[in-house]
Amino acid sequence: MKGVVVLLAICFCCACTPKSKHVKNEEPLPLDSLVQKYENEFFSIMCPQGWTAEWEDYLPDNENMARIIDSLNIKGGAVELWAPDGRMSVRLVKSIAAWLNPYGSPKQWCELSMLNKQADDDCIGMSEITDSIIIDNCPASEVTFVYYNGADTLVQSQYAIVPKYQELYYANIKYIKGDEEAHYIGWKMLHTLQLKVR
Repeated sequence: MKGVVVLLAICFCCACTPKSKHVKNEEPLPLDSLVQKYENEFFSIMCPQGWTAEWEDYLPDNENMARIIDSLNIKGGAVELWAPDGRMSVRLVKSIAAWLNPYGSPKQWCELSMLNKQADDDCIGMSEITDSIIIDNCPASEVTFVYYNGADTLVQSQYAIVPKYQELYYANIKYIKGDEEAHYIGWKMLHTLQLKVR
């Protein structure tokens, strides 16, 4: 059971604040020009010009979990896409957790995220789940989490996407509360998301 908890922590963890190494830039973020493509073996998405990407593989620390993931030939990881001014990001996750509940619906995966966030002291609020969303012609659900980092109130809109049996993706739009333009840019980017399902 401890291994499953570790795996769930790996699968659902996500940074809620921009990383400090991203330097602020005073140039306005383009609103209507998604001209830069990010692509890897799991998905592709269009971004505004000047965005940067950081990829990380998901490799469980627990040897038993690593063996299970390897035997099931499950690969996963996450990319964090950052605006040049650091005010927002979009995080895309190819989850390795789908085997735990292969028939899990997007709503069930959002419910599990909510359960995990209840133990997070920085999380100061969450929305109800919005179900029956479609992203890249796949069923999705959305839940929003609110954080306070000591300076700003941050919003993370999380979308659980289940394209087919044993496939699970997450997309997170993160921005400062009240920055509707940032939320719009993130949602517009998600409209270009294409999943490369096995």
